[in-house]
Amino acid sequence: MPKTLKSQITGALYLLDNGEWRRAANLATRILATYPLCISAYAITARAHMGLGELGTTSKLYLRLLSADPENAEALMSLGLIYHATGARPRAASCLERAYELSPGDQRVRHALGILYYRPDNAGPSQYPLTRFALARCHLRAGLTELAADELAELRQELPERQDIGACYAESLWRGRRLEAAAEAAHSLLQQAPLCLKANLLLGKLWLNGPNKTLARDYLDTAQMLDPDNRLAQSLLGRESPLPARIATLNWDEQPSDYDREPGYLRVIDGEADLPAS
Repeated sequence: MPKTLKSQITGALYLLDNGEWRRAANLATRILATYPLCISAYAITARAHMGLGELGTTSKLYLRLLSADPENAEALMSLGLIYHATGARPRAASCLERAYELSPGDQRVRHALGILYYRPDNAGPSQYPLTRFALARCHLRAGLTELAADELAELRQELPERQDIGACYAESLWRGRRLEAAAEAAHSLLQQAPLCLKANLLLGKLWLNGPNKTLARDYLDTAQMLDPDNRLAQSLLGRESPLPARIATLNWDEQPSDYDREPGYLRVIDGEADLPAS
């Protein structure tokens, strides 16, 4: 009987929670053999290699993850800790501050900021100021789409290299039903990050019934390769999603226990996210 992707991701997360880094990496490697772009599997491999202390590989995996999911606070937090551990303090600060913008309530991010900025006990202040981007995200979550979109439009102009801002901006336009502008924002972001899941979903949806429908289908195919269960398609596009909810499966025999070869995903890491050079 085929295994479900969800069950294997859950199993890999259990292994991570119990410190079984190599087994988790091995399981994620098998998932990636079937779904080579699966974001969830990349997140698992990154955590596994970080647990193994392989920081160079970990940073490459998190950078690849961010190229598809630039709003991933955990990836930015983990990169910040890696950069701090290797003495790249400016990069560490940039990553951790961006992680806080994306997830200001995450105590792990606050703890990491405490490690970077404050005393050896890692105690930071009880409150960090919210940036314009963080406030715009709060507005978007509260349904204040026009207010969020206007602020994000300014930020996108000021910080065009920030793919996380670009993804959030495109979403705000979609939720505000400014569909032509949403398509333009998604298309612009795909010029920077061709594997951005959110941008592929939005542009695929918005172009599907127009003259660019062939391209639209390609974008949707890419989105499904990144997210085989179409979870983001359902949460972002809802009933309008052209990608239905599905249960992705894996036609495997019994899982091997070996970990004696180079995982395939290490041969396909081919890009970096928009992080500062110093």
